[in-house]
Amino acid sequence: MKSLCLTMLIVFLAYSLPNKSVACEEDPEIRLKVKYIGQVCEVGGSEWLFTKLTKKPEKALCSLVKQLNTTSAKEIHTWEGESKMDASSQVWRIRALRFLTCGQDFSSFTQYRPDKARDPEDYWSHLAGGALRNKKPGDQVEVLFFHTRMAWAIDYIAPVDAQEDIIRQWREWQAANGTNAGCTPRIKAWDEWWF
Repeated sequence: MKSLCLTMLIVFLAYSLPNKSVACEEDPEIRLKVKYIGQVCEVGGSEWLFTKLTKKPEKALCSLVKQLNTTSAKEIHTWEGESKMDASSQVWRIRALRFLTCGQDFSSFTQYRPDKARDPEDYWSHLAGGALRNKKPGDQVEVLFFHTRMAWAIDYIAPVDAQEDIIRQWREWQAANGTNAGCTPRIKAWDEWWF
């Protein structure tokens, strides 16, 4: 009888302790906005949509993180938005996450190395920036999910191995935090979320 009482007490205590993982509940309206975020934002609706997402930041963070996926696209020119909608949506989801979290971002190392036969000439230098200088073959390079080259209106997207790791980091962050508490997103703070 004592062991049963002790077991019941342990089970009760285990269930009454706070759960470190934050439950993620989506809102159907926000989920739909996030699904089509690349289409809405490419036509200039980012300020409108991002402001809508601030009304329910926890639900928006949940939908954004759940809908993150990798893409095989390496670059997106502004005029290619429709033909590369999936890749564009992934870039805009990361922008929305950065916006809602006041600049939170993740990076990852990649094993990928440029191949002149299949990579655009500027892809690697703009994606990795100064991180590529003095690197030897086999050295790892740290990259963000994407890098925007404003002068040419191009988004350079990280190799898939880095994308996978960055998405994993966002999912872990969302599970641990789930909210942007203490953050007041600023739509005009472009440096926090656009690039």
